[in-house]
Amino acid sequence: MKISAKALAMTVLLLFFGGIALTSAFNLWRTESLKIPAKFKEGQFIGEYNPADIRGSYSFGDVSRHFQIPLGVLAQAFGIEGTEDELANFKNKNLESLYGYLKDEGKEIGNASVKLFVALYTGLPYQLDEETYLPAPAVAVLKAAGYLSPEWEVYFESHSVDISGREKANEPSLTGQPIQNKTLDSPPVIVNKEVTPTQPPVERAEPVTSPGTQAERQPKGSGAGNTDRAIKGNTNFREVLDWGLSREAIEEVLGHKMPNPLTSIRDFCMQNGIEFGTVKQKLQEKIDSL
Repeated sequence: MKISAKALAMTVLLLFFGGIALTSAFNLWRTESLKIPAKFKEGQFIGEYNPADIRGSYSFGDVSRHFQIPLGVLAQAFGIEGTEDELANFKNKNLESLYGYLKDEGKEIGNASVKLFVALYTGLPYQLDEETYLPAPAVAVLKAAGYLSPEWEVYFESHSVDISGREKANEPSLTGQPIQNKTLDSPPVIVNKEVTPTQPPVERAEPVTSPGTQAERQPKGSGAGNTDRAIKGNTNFREVLDWGLSREAIEEVLGHKMPNPLTSIRDFCMQNGIEFGTVKQKLQEKIDSL
């Protein structure tokens, strides 16, 4: 059978664009099936995962892995007990049934609560476009870690929920003992760059430092308040960025792409077989020259 040149060209075009559509669909399916949140595509946090893209189908394990939040912290914040495997497999959407009795009070603990907690805990930008409640233990974790601005403290005076009297009949089947790291002993250091909940949400490029300085608000012994800009064993990349050193300058010293800013420099060096002392010296020289 003889095929005209026009028909052949149309067939090639259909195959080409059909392949693009199929590839796009496959990538979307792959991202969804692997529970990978979208990343910021511009701004200071480019390349980091966006808390706003956390889905109800995500598990605590997914959240912990992508946002570097220990399972024990998530368990403590949302009042969940179980073995480490059970906590890792606990779905965000299960919070709605676990705390379903709160809906009668016009309150809800669910996936939106996880998004807000993650944003405040990591210091990543997040647009608060609806009333969102957190369990009282989650607010306590954030407050103890020094991650709440005065505006957020005011917000949670009316958006913190007592979960001590929850109905046991509504609990998902999580049995076993609480995992060992459930207690928040030494929270990591972050800088809160969150929206102000008492006005239309907008991203702020600078840290919230009032009332009181950042050093005064951060917990002692956690590496916070390092006003002499000296790199120490518990200094993380977020602090170095806040001191004015660019991501490009840091990556030049590392010879690698910079990881999540909340990662400590020492831990990154150990994980990648890099001499911490050398990296520390080179970074310190760049910081001192600013």
